[in-house]
Amino acid sequence: MRPHGRTTRKRRDRLEALYGKPKPQAYARALRETLDRLLAKVPQGQRLRLVSDDHKQYALAVSRHPRHERIDHLRLANPAADPGSPCSAAARRRDAALATVDFAHQFLRHSLSHQRRETIAFARRHSSLAEQIFTHGVWLNYVSCAPSASPGPVPGPCMPG
Repeated sequence: MRPHGRTTRKRRDRLEALYGKPKPQAYARALRETLDRLLAKVPQGQRLRLVSDDHKQYALAVSRHPRHERIDHLRLANPAADPGSPCSAAARRRDAALATVDFAHQFLRHSLSHQRRETIAFARRHSSLAEQIFTHGVWLNYVSCAPSASPGPVPGPCMPG
């Protein structure tokens, strides 16, 4: 049976014994490397628009980046909610703003083996991950024409047969 929810202390200790402790500031380091690659693609005089949740290490990485003046970082707070209570207007706005990212994350986590693990894992090479994401974009926009389980329009345009 697969574990669900939070990792227990015992499980975390066992994972750390097997794989070592997570590196401090891992999110900030990974985001800094990603920002370096993205900013190289942004034309001079234009800014990179980054939308994220309110994770502290994301804000830290952006503020400490050598070219932070070229980054527009929109941070969306995760509103506190009680289990079983209806969503607040702030939560619905955040969900709507991050819907595309959440959908892509859900699909990639489902389809990429290094994203299925319980612990955080990264692709070994950025180029390999970029290729997988590009393939996902092509599939989503040009191949996925079959009706899905949810009602509504298909996410991408359907190519004529």
